[in-house]
Parts: sequence; C-alpha cells; structure tokens
Amino acid sequence: MPYGNFDSLASQELPRSHRIVLVLGPLGELLSRRQECSFCGLVVSAISQAWKQHSPTPVIQGTPVKCTMYNRVVGVVRDDESGIEYHENFERNKYQYSNCRIVIECKPSPPGCPSQVEIQAVDTGAAIKGLFDDAGLFTKRPQECMDKVNFALLKTWLSHCETSHAARCSPDAIPHANPDKYLKYFRCIDVTKKKVVDSADDRYVALSYVWGTAPFLRLLQSNRSELYKDGALDARNNDVPKTVQDAMRVAGQLGLRYLWVDALCIVQDDLNEKAEVIGAMDLIYSRATLTIVAASGSNANSGLPGLDSGSRDLGPYHFKNRFPESVYEFSVARSRPSDLLGSSTWSTRGWTYQERLCSHRLLIFTEQQVLYLCGVSSWCEDTVLETNDPRVNYEEQPLYGLNLPNDETLSFMREVEKAQSVTPFQEYVKMVNEYSKRDLTYPGDIIDAFAGGLARFQRNCEAKNIQLNFIFGLPTTWFELSLLWRHVDGSHAERRSQKWRHPSGVEIAFPSWSWMGWIGGVDIRAIEQVLRVEIDWHYIEPGTGALLRVASTPSTQPPPFWVQTSDAPRVLGEKWKPKGAHSAIEPADLDPYRSVDLAGKLACYTSSCFLPLAKHKYRREFHVGKESHVLDLDPEWAEQRVGESFEFIVFGRHMGNDWEDPGKRDTLYVMLIERRDLVAYRIGVGQVAESEWVDANPTWQLVVLG
Repeated sequence: MPYGNFDSLASQELPRSHRIVLVLGPLGELLSRRQECSFCGLVVSAISQAWKQHSPTPVIQGTPVKCTMYNRVVGVVRDDESGIEYHENFERNKYQYSNCRIVIECKPSPPGCPSQVEIQAVDTGAAIKGLFDDAGLFTKRPQECMDKVNFALLKTWLSHCETSHAARCSPDAIPHANPDKYLKYFRCIDVTKKKVVDSADDRYVALSYVWGTAPFLRLLQSNRSELYKDGALDARNNDVPKTVQDAMRVAGQLGLRYLWVDALCIVQDDLNEKAEVIGAMDLIYSRATLTIVAASGSNANSGLPGLDSGSRDLGPYHFKNRFPESVYEFSVARSRPSDLLGSSTWSTRGWTYQERLCSHRLLIFTEQQVLYLCGVSSWCEDTVLETNDPRVNYEEQPLYGLNLPNDETLSFMREVEKAQSVTPFQEYVKMVNEYSKRDLTYPGDIIDAFAGGLARFQRNCEAKNIQLNFIFGLPTTWFELSLLWRHVDGSHAERRSQKWRHPSGVEIAFPSWSWMGWIGGVDIRAIEQVLRVEIDWHYIEPGTGALLRVASTPSTQPPPFWVQTSDAPRVLGEKWKPKGAHSAIEPADLDPYRSVDLAGKLACYTSSCFLPLAKHKYRREFHVGKESHVLDLDPEWAEQRVGESFEFIVFGRHMGNDWEDPGKRDTLYVMLIERRDLVAYRIGVGQVAESEWVDANPTWQLVVLG
C-alpha cells in the first residue's frame, strides 16, 4: 500500500477536479490482510460499522465486493472577489479545496447498507489549539474525550454565535404580531429550583423531542399547584421522562436557568389554554435562546446521549493509525450530521417539523455526537469546523451556491423571509410537501402540529403585504392552486377518520378537499402563472354557520410576454359558464341542505358533467379525454373502475402554452367527486381539454364539498 498517497488525499491544496482514485481490490483480500496491514484493518472497521456486521460479507449474491478509494471535497476557501458563483469550468473557480476525507466505495453492497464509508484525517493538536483560528480546519478531533459531552465546547459555540452572529441568529422582530399574546399561559421549568414557574424571561431554552406513547409526568389542572413548589420535579423524579431530565442538566451547564417543555409547560387538560399556546408555538421556538433537539431514540425516555458515560455509540471511531511516511493519523469517520439527522425518528415526526422550522439555534443530540446549527454555521464535536473566515464554506454549512451538498436542517424560514427568487407560494409548497410525509402518533393532530409553522408563514406574508388566512391548511390567497395537491407516487389514498376540534368547540370531520383530510405524503405541483380563477368558493364557518367568501388573489395571470390571439377561451368558456351565471351564494341557496351538517364545508356554483375514466395503454395512469391529461387517483381505486363514468366539477383554468396562439390550448382543472347525502367528496384532480368538456354537455349547479 503506497502510504504516501494518503497525505495527498487529505491535502488542502488539490483542485476540486483532481480526484485521486486507488483500486483496493476485493473486500475478501482486505479481510485476510487486516491483522498485518493497519490500513486494511481500518477499512474493514469502517465497513463493519456502516454495515453493522462484525465481519463484513465479502460476497453479495454471488458477486465479490470490490473496493476503491478516492478523496472527497468537504470545504472550500474562496477568493474575496470570486463571490460564491460556481463554474463548471474548474479553472474559473478561484477556490482552495479541502479534501480531509477519504471515501471507500464498495460495489456491490448489502441491501439497505451504504455503498460508501469514509476515513478522516485526525489533527492530533486540535484539542489544545484555540477555536476559530482555522487550525486543523476540517480535520477530526482526537477521540479520547468523545465518551461524554464537551460542555466547554458547547458553551463556546453559543457564546460565539451570540457575539458574532447576532444579526443573523437572534430572533427577528415578528411584524404584524403581538409577541406577548401567549404570555398569559407562558411558563418554564426553573432548572435551579426544579419546579414549574410563570416566566417572561427572554433567555430560555426550548426542548424539541419525540413523545412516544408511554405515560410520563405532564402538567394538569390537578397537579399544577404541586409542580409549582420548590423541588417538585426532584420529588417526582421517577415520573419525569429521561429526555426532560437531561435537558434540564444541559440548560444548567450552559448557564441558562429556564427550560420550556410542552408536556410540563402547557396544562394538558385545559383545552382553551392548549389551543392558545399551540397557535403561538412559532413564537415560543423563535424567541428561545436555543432549542435542544433530542434526535436520538423514539420516545421521551430515550435521554440525551453523551451526558453519562456509555450512553454514546462510540463504535470504532476511536481507533486511529499513522501510516509509514505519513504526517497524518487516520480514523474511521463518523456519519455526516445530515445523515445522522435524516435517519432519526425526530426527523420523521410531525410535531418536530415546526419546532425545527421556527428555531434559530439548534443544539442537536445524536447517538454519536452533538451538533450545533444556526443561521450562519454548523459545528460538531467530532470535526474542526469553527472558523471566523467569511470566505470559508463547507458542506454542512447552511449556505448555498457552491454546488456542494448542504444540510437543510436549520430554519429555512429565515431564508424564506429574505428570499428574492422564491415566491411565498413556492415556500408554502415546500412546507406542505415536507410536513405531510411526517408521522403523527395521533393523526388528528395534523392541524395543531402545523399551526405554528403556518402562523409564522402568515406573518412573513403579511410583512410583504400579502394578506391570507388558512382553511384546513390551504391558504386563501392561493386557494385553487392549493387544491392541486397529489398523493405522493400514486400511493394508496386513505382518509383521515378523526375529527378536529374547532376553536368554537365544534368537532368537525377533516374535509376530502384538503390534503389534511388524508393520511400520507402529498406533493403540490402547481405553477402560479398558468392557473386562472374561474369559481367563487364559499366556506361555511363552524360555530356561526356564516358563509365566508374565499377570495383568491388574481395573481395567476399569463406571463407578460404572452399575447392572446385566439378567442377560444371566451367562446368555449361561455358554453360551460353562461354569461351572468349565478356565482355568489346566499344563505337561502343552502336551504335544501338543512338536513346536512355543513360546518367546515365548501360551497360553490360550478360546471359539472360525467366523463368516462380511461387508462393509459402502457402506464398505470388514468385520464379522461386525451392521454396527456393525467388524473391524480388512487391506482387501486381507479384500476377497478376503468370505463365507468364519474362526475367532475371545474375549479380553475390552465392557460395553455401554444406560443403561436396562447389560449388555444387551455384546459380546465377538474375534480372527480363522489356524492353522499347531497354532499360531494373529492376523489382526485386533473385536467380536461376545454373543448372536450363542452362536448360533454355540462350543467351549471350548486355543489357542497365536504
């Protein structure tokens, strides 16, 4: 083995385009040499850890595993004048690249196991060098102190962030909001006196964790006076979940006296208080000095790894080797922070999504190490990432533009507030697409677990003079666009059976027309510039029964360079939407529905007709009319109903993109519905050619959608 190549692989001077690839040979040969070859032993240790096998399998389904290795860029230092523009022509990129990790690639790899593992250069002096001096940047810290959390390092991170990143990482002022509206119910745990207290202190820590299903101590009306006494949480120590106990220890070690934990800071059996605080969850997390994230384990008793000896996954990471003629030591690299978070239960839970969304500093406890994320930097115990040099960018840093993989675990809402190239609706789409894929222990929490995120988004929009409200998670300003959600990858569609308690006290079923009414991930693929509003929607307010008009903003206009030369939209439109057609709804119009509970339902006058359902010749796709107009339907449901006719209603126009004659190829956005007891329910959505719709002899009628 040519050991001298290792120093080249870990060099900070190679251009990014210069990848050194070395063929290591079959894994079986590395296994046979691991006793006498220290490098082979290191590679085998790395593969064993990644595959979770004591001795990695050298043959996969009859094919020998072959190993190669190469250098990987983990960061760059750019010239002051080059900005962050990235060029495919490497010679134009005036960067210094750092290659402090070595990738071992194994092909093939066992199912469900990574094909790549990494070895990292160790800076033996990093433990004694000062932070933020760029000494040993991107190298691995000595592992002797990794058994327990290095609180001195954590305190340095927070102190540096508060001092140097104040403009970026301190909570922004929230416009058009009363930040004190929740203080009537705001309380914290005093980690010094071990009790619950009413608090208006600006410096507190919030906890983001997974509850799980096991019972544990919660604040109730019956035990409130007890938990307000000095030492109350010590006295009930066996009932306080391990994660909360550990978070109290962390807050104390960081010099922060107050800790906010939902289970002990909200009276869980006071429905009015819960509703008030849940609506202000964005303020609670965005105003916290720091959010502690319990990203390890699957319940409130999992604890925070690293506070006690033996609670961390140390694996083979403490093993290191110095090879002949090499100035570096090398060790098995820990998982990347983004990978650690991506595989955590915390990253799959619904409630934790908005907690991540609204926090401006995250201290994340994983099985292997602690991570720190803020609006400027990303640091970890394992690797030297601390730098004051604004020219330095690295892969886990929350910055964009260098064509390096970046971690997106910090609050992207901060980017939303400042973004120029991304529209607010696109940010809403991103939120829904991500949140809907997450799990909820209680499916009925789908609204409450997203209330804080939507509230923050609403305030951001109001700061841009965009006024909106939400109806079951759909923004009124882009209501028709938001109806274009689809089930992810044609997955089985399952309705949410639970009911939601409206602030008025009325319990109502989740509607079929909202993505919140269904279990599973959704994807909104709407394009703002091509949808035109055609229908006047009305929402029937629970509690009062008032008819509220859903006013979409007429922002969905053709691009400015379009010049409509065809009269087809007007001519065809008048055949399915007659001139002077009734569109506004009066209370008397709903008299025929008196036998139906209308709370939380939509009503509109629209065009309706029946069309036969067809299937694509070669793909498992379903449509009406032209095959290019695919419907979003549950494939299992649709497969059994091909050839049958179903009722569709119009809810918008898709403006065509015939460059020679804009408007000629317009289609109609339609919803396939099923009626039960006078009420229509959404089955799916799609498009139909307007000419085909007119040929089907549609009728104009009142529709109530549940």
